[in-house]
Formats: sequence, structure tokens, C-alpha cells
Amino acid sequence: MKRSKWKKWSFRCLGALLIGSLLSYYLLPWFWSLPQGLNVQEESLVLLDRNGESLRVQVLEDSTRRVNIEFSDIPEDFLQSTLAAEDKRFFQHGGVDFIALGRAMSDWIKTGRPSSGASTITQQLVKLNRPQGPRTLQAKFHEMMIARRLEMSWSKEDIFTAYINCLNYGNRRSGPVAAAQYYFNNSLENLSLAESAFLAGLPQAPSRLNPRKDPSLALQRRDTVLHRLKSSFELGKRVDVALDEDLQLSLRSPRDVAPWLSHEMSGSGSIQTTLDASLQRRLETIVQEELEDLK
Repeated sequence: MKRSKWKKWSFRCLGALLIGSLLSYYLLPWFWSLPQGLNVQEESLVLLDRNGESLRVQVLEDSTRRVNIEFSDIPEDFLQSTLAAEDKRFFQHGGVDFIALGRAMSDWIKTGRPSSGASTITQQLVKLNRPQGPRTLQAKFHEMMIARRLEMSWSKEDIFTAYINCLNYGNRRSGPVAAAQYYFNNSLENLSLAESAFLAGLPQAPSRLNPRKDPSLALQRRDTVLHRLKSSFELGKRVDVALDEDLQLSLRSPRDVAPWLSHEMSGSGSIQTTLDASLQRRLETIVQEELEDLK
């Protein structure tokens, strides 16, 4: 074959490959439909006192507690911690991180076994809302196509919000709001950087990293997230301070205030009552002490 013909043939092949890749990336995903109920997460009823303090988060039918959050209310520390833990290029890729995918394939070739699924946050959201099945290459391809379809249908903010609202943070807490209240007896916005990194690391393996059973594993995962924050998000000295912060978990089962109140309420969202949580606790303590004396 003459050199000029070989060049022409090479350019045609390259052009065909490029066109085929673009068609696959932008058109093929539309042959897959999005999972049903992808952005509909049942929410627990939250009872508040007159000052907005949480009295109780109701248990859902699946025995979990979940309080949904909007993207505008997600603190920057928790947002960056989650990205560092799960998908640091989330806002740059289109649902499939080819850099991470290439690295995972390279590791697979070197070691002979897959060491990482290289799943993006978008892919994980798809996987969390599809029936569980064997993790085959075909299933992975379908997951990637649906993730691409989702990226072309939703905003990044909506994808991230739906993702964290359905995440399992262990101990039957779904979503970071309920998790922050359970582990630290605090709101998500008031967590320190160390506490945000701690929460962001738990969904990788909620049972194995359960801090109620073995805090050391959860702390190792927190430190991993913090080191990723330091290298990728340039938080510098704040990370150094966070690495030295002691883990201060709240009580395992804090006593519910006015437990009788929940029997009269149902639904989702939040209901503000006329009770004063501080006064109610004092009254219940006095009643309990008097009952003990009467025995």
C-alpha cells in the first residue's frame, strides 16, 4: 500500500472511531431508562421543640431514619469531604471518570484481579437504585450508560443531593443529616472538618467501619479522607488540625424527649411543637426521681 493511501486509510479509521465514540457517549445512553423513584427518598418525621431543637426523628418502615437535605444547605466541608472520599472529579466528568477507569484497568492487568470499580458518584447513585445482581462487565456497562443518561438529564447538584440522601451511614441512619444527629448530636452545618470527613468515610463500608463497634477503623478511614482533602482540595493547615482532633461520639441511645408525643403524629418533614426541650427534660427528670422515691 502506498504511503499516501495508507495515510488516507488511517485518517478514515480514526475519523470513524471518533464519530463512533461520540455517538456512543452522547446517543447510546438514551436507549436506557432511568430507575424508578431515583429522586424520591421517603423521609422521617422530625419533631421539633418551640426553639427548633430536635425532639425525635421517627423510624421509617424499613427501620431506618432519614432526613433529606437540599443542595443549598450542604456545608462546604461535608461536600468536599464526600468528593474526596468517593469521587474527587465529580464536577469535571460526565458520569464516567475515564482517568479512574484507566487506572483501575491498569491495576487489574498488573495484579490479575480488580482492585477498584472506579465508580463515580453518578454510577453509585444508579447502582443504589437498581436491583442487586452479579457484578459482571455487562452490568458495569449498563450502569455506565444509565449514569451518562442521568448526567444529560439532571444537574450535578441534583445528582449529588439524591446520592447523599440515600446513602447508608450505618446504625440504620440514611443521609448525612440523621447521621450527624446520631453520631455527634449536632446539625450537619455545625460539624467540624474532622467530623465531616468522618461521616463522609462511613458509606464505603458502614458495617465494617461502625464506630460503635471499633472506632479505630472509622478513624483510619477519616484520616484517609482528610489526607485526600489535603492533596486534592488544598485545605492545608485545617487538615493538620483535623487530624489531631479526638473522636467525640454522642451517647449510643440518647433518651427521647416526650416520647408519648410521637404516637399522635405521622407523615414526613418536620413539625414544630410548643414544647420546650430543656424544660421538658427537667420535668421528666423530676418525675422520674419522685417515682423512685415512691417505690
